[in-house]
Amino acid sequence: IKVGNLEYGVVDDVTLRHTVILDFQNKRLIIPNSVISSDTIINDSIEDTIICKFIEIGISYDSDVDLAIKIMQEESVKHPYSFDHRTTYEKAEGIPEVEVRLLGFEDSAVALRAYVWAEDPRNVFKMHSDINKAIKKRFDSEGIEIPFPHRTIVFKNKSENLPS
Repeated sequence: IKVGNLEYGVVDDVTLRHTVILDFQNKRLIIPNSVISSDTIINDSIEDTIICKFIEIGISYDSDVDLAIKIMQEESVKHPYSFDHRTTYEKAEGIPEVEVRLLGFEDSAVALRAYVWAEDPRNVFKMHSDINKAIKKRFDSEGIEIPFPHRTIVFKNKSENLPS
């Protein structure tokens, strides 16, 4: 679960006064029940453990969008924790196992989002990290640029104040 702004963890113990959550760094978070009862709780496994993870990457405006989408799909599907969440109808309609959408146009990048499903929320972080690495390697080898912001510096001093 995730309580408010805290990190995810597994409920270790519940008492009359507090709840103990074991986080993924093996730390025990002791949260008063009054806080838990008044805060938002996200539970990824209450009824269904299948979870969708967004893989979001920006590519340069000069890069081939279709190739970038194809790479994101292929690298996501290859991961052993990736789960085919499509219905029989969606498969018959040819909807890809991993959909990738163009979210918009940012200052330095075209924003893409892959929707990758996993069966177990505990594997999502590793899956996300592995897929990011695989996509980066493929982008590098196939000429898809992940841009970084460029800054222009303007000096307000007049040129006569500058040393020759």
